[in-house]
Amino acid sequence: MPRKKMAQKYLSASRIGTLDKCSWLYWAKYHLHLPDTPNEGMLRGSICHAVFELLLKKKHKTHYTTITKEGNIRASRAIDRMVKAFMAKHPTFTRDNYKENYELIDKMILVGLNHNFFGDKGAKIDKPEQEFRIENKSPRYNIYGFMDKPVKYLKESFVKIVDYKSSKQKYRGEE
Repeated sequence: MPRKKMAQKYLSASRIGTLDKCSWLYWAKYHLHLPDTPNEGMLRGSICHAVFELLLKKKHKTHYTTITKEGNIRASRAIDRMVKAFMAKHPTFTRDNYKENYELIDKMILVGLNHNFFGDKGAKIDKPEQEFRIENKSPRYNIYGFMDKPVKYLKESFVKIVDYKSSKQKYRGEE
């Protein structure tokens, strides 16, 4: 019997990480397409990511300034409302874990904003959330992903690719 032609597969950092941790989970997610159940950590990361994307826009810089000056997201009513509305939509956040998760989101956003959020002086943020694809013939592989924030340093002629991280730990060297 002739074999069915397989759809072209693309790797990403998260797919490779999943495969490295558990081949069965990789198979279940990316071949069987079983749905993911969102957990608190995943949802916290999603709202932090959305806030970072929003605050990169020039028209929202006042929120960035207010939050970093006051040291919490409550300083910006709009961002505070955005976070609370997101949390209210997800049943994962319950009365029992709401306060703890809100405080973690607040801390995670502050860490992201206080660590060179707009790049060094002379840097320009170029099109956040930029999609990329790499298709290589030999050896054969395909990579797909998004750059959260490419920061161009024109004077030094280089680009720094920033990937928002909101997990408990950063990638280790071997990762």
